[in-house]
Amino acid sequence: MLKSLPAGWPVLLTRTLGLLGLGMLVWACVSTALLQGRGDAFLSLRPLQDRSLGMGFVLSALLLAPLWPKTAHADQRIWRPRALAALGVALVGDLALIVLLHLPAYSPGLIAIAGAIACMGALAAICMATLALEQPRSQWLLPAQCALALLSGAVLFFAFMAWLWPGQMAAGGVPSLVLLGAISAALLLATWLGEGRDALLPLPARWPRWSLLLALLVVPLLLVAVLAIKPGLQKPVWVLAVLAMGVVIALDARERGENVGAGRNGA
Repeated sequence: MLKSLPAGWPVLLTRTLGLLGLGMLVWACVSTALLQGRGDAFLSLRPLQDRSLGMGFVLSALLLAPLWPKTAHADQRIWRPRALAALGVALVGDLALIVLLHLPAYSPGLIAIAGAIACMGALAAICMATLALEQPRSQWLLPAQCALALLSGAVLFFAFMAWLWPGQMAAGGVPSLVLLGAISAALLLATWLGEGRDALLPLPARWPRWSLLLALLVVPLLLVAVLAIKPGLQKPVWVLAVLAMGVVIALDARERGENVGAGRNGA
């Protein structure tokens, strides 16, 4: 079974999960910083905060796997230590935030600072990891990767909300996902167009790219429709949405022609 998988699939898998984790880390840190100081309502969110921050840490740490080996390309080699440093800042900020949430002496200022540091580290890690793992052929690649990571991270965060926070709060964030999906699709389209005129044509050869654009636009709209008609199905629906976003990130990397496992010779 493993022999039937494409070459470089471990790197592709860990990178996909790492981007999911960094994206969720941003939203978990932002929500924790913004919702603090709301008394019992904030305390009721503690299980959600602990698990989302913990899962964000675990998934983000998987990005170490593709970043750790040295690359043979000089343009990518200079970004590797920077990407590792940014990832380290994000992980340390995340751990600090978890520790601060459980200290007896509550410190809103330190929580806000730790959350801001983790967010900045996560966004920097997304950009620098992209530069360390591939050679961009379009100036739109970095914003597109950030948008995809934030969209998929938001979907994963809302899935945690659906499972861990009573009520229908997770359904309330779906309209924002529609906007994020449209932005991601636009930036992804700009990335491909920046690679050359044949980036989207001919249609028979480029249907995977068109299907990715369609998925980014349709998945959030399907979430709106399903959760409006059957709100009781939100748990399995969000799980399927997370899987769909993971597939989109992985297929985008593969379809772009980046052989993230190539060029790494351990030098």
